[in-house]
Amino acid sequence: MCHLWWVAHPQQQLLHCQEAGSGTPLVLLPAFPLWSEMWKSQIEELSNDFRVIAVDPRGFGASPPLGDAPPSLDVLAEDVKRLLDHLNIDAAVIAGCSMGGYAALAFLRRHPERVEALILADTRASADTESGKQEREHDAAYVEGAIGKPPEEVSEAIFTIAFPRLLKPDTSTDPALIRQLHEWVGKTDPNSVAWALRAMANRRDAHDVLARATVPVVIIAAEGDEVIAPTESVKMLEALTAKNGHMVLIEGANHLGNLEEPTAFNAAVRTLSALTPTPRRTTARQPSRPLRPRRGASR
Repeated sequence: MCHLWWVAHPQQQLLHCQEAGSGTPLVLLPAFPLWSEMWKSQIEELSNDFRVIAVDPRGFGASPPLGDAPPSLDVLAEDVKRLLDHLNIDAAVIAGCSMGGYAALAFLRRHPERVEALILADTRASADTESGKQEREHDAAYVEGAIGKPPEEVSEAIFTIAFPRLLKPDTSTDPALIRQLHEWVGKTDPNSVAWALRAMANRRDAHDVLARATVPVVIIAAEGDEVIAPTESVKMLEALTAKNGHMVLIEGANHLGNLEEPTAFNAAVRTLSALTPTPRRTTARQPSRPLRPRRGASR
């Protein structure tokens, strides 16, 4: 487990993350409205291959409240930069699921020299449509309306806007996973949920970022995703002009593939070893280890 000082926060507070393993740094950015706990399987399994660093975004998990920053994924991207600075990491594999993927793309836009490779799971490079922005604002206002109400009502409000379309549409979703999501939501600050919704609504289209990318990119899509269709993953793949990437489709999952089908998801992450590392120029910072297969990695 590690902690990071929020340098830009009005009060110096700690940003929480979980860390395990050694080798190439792998930064895991969570889906909305979750935090590092959603990566438990990846922390356990992928630490055989990477130095896994799973982050609690500001306002979520064990990290402190939001502060005064306006809703923007650029804020989360800068938090990732400070995390790498704090850990003296020159560059890392940046992986994000759903909202975490949006943050990963924002980080690549702002700090391409700090990205060793990119993993985008159950996410998209497209910006929200106007109707999508309106829906997020409606959801943000709905959650804010629950502030001050009994905890169970707050929890139900967050679960209602966050999860019904994220899971398998039939009864095959693991009841234990449903209970786990309810438990996590019960610990979530509704102010943070509303902030994140507005940050996602404000994001820019990022296909141009992918077009300029020269690093290896793995795109992971879920076959049954009703929130972000696999066609969005195909669009991201087609945007990669460097052609140093590939797409993995996970069967039997909806929008949270790493939780619904963790074995398949972890195998998809390990396909990164099949891609060609991008040569990096030397910087003053101690460079991270180059991409290479480690014990247990798939080739």
